[in-house]
Amino acid sequence: MVTVPMPTRMPAPRASSRGSRPAWKRSSPWYSGYATTTASWGLDPLTDQQLAGVIMWIPAGGIYLAAALVLLVTWIRATEREDVML
Repeated sequence: MVTVPMPTRMPAPRASSRGSRPAWKRSSPWYSGYATTTASWGLDPLTDQQLAGVIMWIPAGGIYLAAALVLLVTWIRATEREDVML
């Protein structure tokens, strides 16, 4: 067996000014250039950014949920087969 020494102190994570919070939770828009493009839709830049964040977050969460359900069903079926063999 191979052992790897662990560092005694893990480095602190660096905070990013842009990616540290999801787009739908931010209180200020990332890019000021969108101020003129969102007005034609009747949205201010922050509302547009928050709406886009929610639109992207929901399908991505659905993909993770589907994958978790597939893994759960596979695991349950495997345990049922083991119980039958006993």
